[in-house]
Amino acid sequence: MNAFHKGIAACAIGVLTLVGLTACSRGDSSSGSSSGSAQGASVDVGVIEDQTGTAATAGQENVCGIEIANDALAAGELAGSPVTLHVEDSQTTPAVAAQAATKLTGQGIKLFVGGTGTNTLLAQIPIINSVDGLTTGGVTKSTQILSEAKNGFRLNGDTGQDSQTIADYLKQLGVKTVAFLVEEGTFGSGVSSGISALLPSSIQVVDTVTVPIGETDLTSAVTQLKTDDPDAIVWGLSGTAGPVAIIRELKQQDVRGQDVPGAGLLSGSVAQAAGSAADGVVGFEVWSPTTQNDANTALAQQFAKYGPKHPECQGKPLDKQVALSYSQLALLAAAIEKSGSTDPAIVRQTVVSNSWDLPQGTVTFDDSGQAQVKYTQYTAEDGKLVPAK
Repeated sequence: MNAFHKGIAACAIGVLTLVGLTACSRGDSSSGSSSGSAQGASVDVGVIEDQTGTAATAGQENVCGIEIANDALAAGELAGSPVTLHVEDSQTTPAVAAQAATKLTGQGIKLFVGGTGTNTLLAQIPIINSVDGLTTGGVTKSTQILSEAKNGFRLNGDTGQDSQTIADYLKQLGVKTVAFLVEEGTFGSGVSSGISALLPSSIQVVDTVTVPIGETDLTSAVTQLKTDDPDAIVWGLSGTAGPVAIIRELKQQDVRGQDVPGAGLLSGSVAQAAGSAADGVVGFEVWSPTTQNDANTALAQQFAKYGPKHPECQGKPLDKQVALSYSQLALLAAAIEKSGSTDPAIVRQTVVSNSWDLPQGTVTFDDSGQAQVKYTQYTAEDGKLVPAK
């Protein structure tokens, strides 16, 4: 009996066991045959990622994870429908992302995996919606993604889940004052407003400094924060360049306040690039390389096996960006096979109506398509992420 069939047998007795990916139903699903039956046929999947521009590092990591999952599917190491990837670079530019979505939907593609930034993904969604398509939400966090997508789901934590995690951490630290440094736009405002709304009256927000998306010269912003002298500085900067810049600048100016990244923003690539400046910085993430399950073990093995052949993986650590992007394609392929359909609405309903064993653990979804996630606390040490002591 192979690993996939072992998982199916386990589902029959209510136990989630999987190597690769297996689904166990948690209620009625809208699965079943349709004119879009995908069993045995390769399915075209669109991938639009920020591979160049200010979010290039993150976008390349996302493509890396998707490519590794595709290799594993082709080799029969993941259970699911085989897929054919159509990859486009959004250049960290919403207008380019919209053009890429128009190009791919014009080719008949309705299933989309990935997405680096909120702004570039939001630019794609109206076009994907126009063909009744599906998006997996990428690694974005804004609540707008799922409210605007006609057929969407997301494995990453959303702004509300992140906000609660960081607000609880600030309470745990016992701080009395906090300041924010966030990028302009939906994501940055979501970080500052979301966390602020959850803080008790005993914690005062003394300042919110806003910088342009992609800004890496943060000297004046950090000088202002140093003048504010808060007990903690919470930052919400997407990608890799911005987070590296704020960690280094806070260290260089010897700012007193505790350095607190928004949940999921201290990635392995950020820790690697920031080096010793990141030592001791605490982060929270929905996936950890130390998670003990068969799917995470398989991911690590496949990253080592297939990563070297993809330029997007070169020099990149196995971190959340890679893991979540890998999981998106693995989940999509498994849902297509389980439903026997490529109809976006049926595939989405199959995803949200089941529980799935993924590298981050067993995942279920609410009706909006948002994964119910658990956060792991970790810290940076010698350019790597390690479990918090």
